[in-house]
Amino acid sequence: MGDAMARYNNRIAPRFIVLSKPYLVSNEKWFARGLITLLVMLLLANTAASVLLNQQTGEFSSALAARDSDRYWQSIYYTFGLLVVAVPIYGFYYYVRDSSCPFSADFFEDCWQVELLEL
Repeated sequence: MGDAMARYNNRIAPRFIVLSKPYLVSNEKWFARGLITLLVMLLLANTAASVLLNQQTGEFSSALAARDSDRYWQSIYYTFGLLVVAVPIYGFYYYVRDSSCPFSADFFEDCWQVELLEL
């Protein structure tokens, strides 16, 4: 936790609120709220998939160390199933995340440029 926690800035949450408030209360507030909800759900799914794939990596190692062929192949098949689900989640998450950033930046630049400069 050392260096990363030492650099945590307590001003992040208030800055996020100041930056996002105009967007979240504008005419496009339902789109913005839906996008945030979608991003959070995709982030949680992305994290869950990463955890499950990491667990399977450990299972591979354990099965190989135990010389248990059935357990190894069962883990391989399970991992292929996870990849079938995880790859589209990863792709959709990064697509939504990256495609929403320019739209939000344009909105802030056009409507709230003065307020952003004060931060």
